Amino acid sequence: MSGPIAPRLRRMPWWLWTSGAVIAATGIVAALGGFAEVPVQQLPELRLGEEHVGNEITTVVDGVVLSRERPSSEYDDEEHDYVVVNLTVTNSTTTPTLFLSNSVRIVLGDVVDEFTAPDGATDPRNGTQVQFLQPGLPTEVAMSWQVTRGDVAVGDDIRIGVFERYDAPEDPRYRDAKTAPVVVAKLDTTVGEAP
Repeated sequence: MSGPIAPRLRRMPWWLWTSGAVIAATGIVAALGGFAEVPVQQLPELRLGEEHVGNEITTVVDGVVLSRERPSSEYDDEEHDYVVVNLTVTNSTTTPTLFLSNSVRIVLGDVVDEFTAPDGATDPRNGTQVQFLQPGLPTEVAMSWQVTRGDVAVGDDIRIGVFERYDAPEDPRYRDAKTAPVVVAKLDTTVGEAP
């Protein structure tokens, strides 16, 4: 005669144990404060003419003006103005960098947001476009954003953000991969009048 018959075990459906695991993980994260709001970090504030030493570019914002013409151009299309941020920038690395066009952004009411790239970065001495920065060479740059005429006036408040990027060695696509630009400092001022 054989021993007592063991009760038959039922397998739980996969969706049930998966749901249980997700609920447990969510509870642990919530208990540790994972869903608490992260306080907004105050960015360092710069003043006009103050140097910001970044990990790739050293930036000085010299001024902001509203111009009827694109920098180093005498053409007035009568429909657009240009918000021009005058900078002195220096590549602080040992190799040329193409990061200039992503190193500064502006916020100007509801006319220009921080995601709007500049229309151009011009050398005001000769009118050429500045595509990259050579190491150690201070360069004057007029970075411009085209706006509809009448949307921006002299005296309007403007916020300028200075950005950096960082090495991303874990990125499998490129040996010298970098992160997306991250804002590291801000400068609040007003739009001046072009000379």
